[in-house]
Amino acid sequence: MADSCTLCGASPPAVTIKRCAKCSTTPYCSRDCQKADWKSHKKTCGKSPSASSSSPSATSNPLTHPITTPFTRLDQGTYLHDLPEQDVYALLIDAYRLRVSDVTNLDGAAMVADEIFMDDEPSAADPFPGFRHFLNTAQFCPPAEATGASVLPPWWSAAKRRACDLLAAGRGEEEGVGTPELRAWCDLRRKAVLDKGEVSARYGSPQFPMQLRMLAEAVYQRGVGGMPGTSMRKVMASQGTTK
Repeated sequence: MADSCTLCGASPPAVTIKRCAKCSTTPYCSRDCQKADWKSHKKTCGKSPSASSSSPSATSNPLTHPITTPFTRLDQGTYLHDLPEQDVYALLIDAYRLRVSDVTNLDGAAMVADEIFMDDEPSAADPFPGFRHFLNTAQFCPPAEATGASVLPPWWSAAKRRACDLLAAGRGEEEGVGTPELRAWCDLRRKAVLDKGEVSARYGSPQFPMQLRMLAEAVYQRGVGGMPGTSMRKVMASQGTTK
């Protein structure tokens, strides 16, 4: 039997059912129902045992190349430059997933629809519109004021974009991208969002979530909740923080 809306109980064919972007399980028939149910749903969203048990396990820093002076690189707009391709893909995917989690927790479901999906909600034809919009925005966002550098590395191309898209869609093997473990980790079908603790555990640093948040801010040109991270980024850069 088809799923029915969690709030109003409506079901197909009368309505089209879509799922919560964060937990990928709770069904709704409309954004209005999702917003109305958010106060209740946020208490359990993304915390179900089944979701956590099916997620890929985290490992200590999986990057193949260390990111030295990351906050200086963020301030200069070169955070992703000079890194191996698979590291760049993974960092973009994880920055996006953490952003979805942060926006959901701070701003609520309505802002996820507006900022992340840009009202283009997931569907069978396009299950990852939020990540597609994220990469589109990264390609055309303004360069860093300090250096004129673009967020994406100079080698980025349509072919590299396709490889990143496939890795996020759980099809990295088609382009031979990454190890089986990395492909499992980056698969948005298995894990659509990451929280701060998961990022810290994955990369072996309590400051890594801040790096990914600043990367996402460079893409969207906006901090979560409208709070810019410019001052903190410059402080961390001036201290020469290496992790």
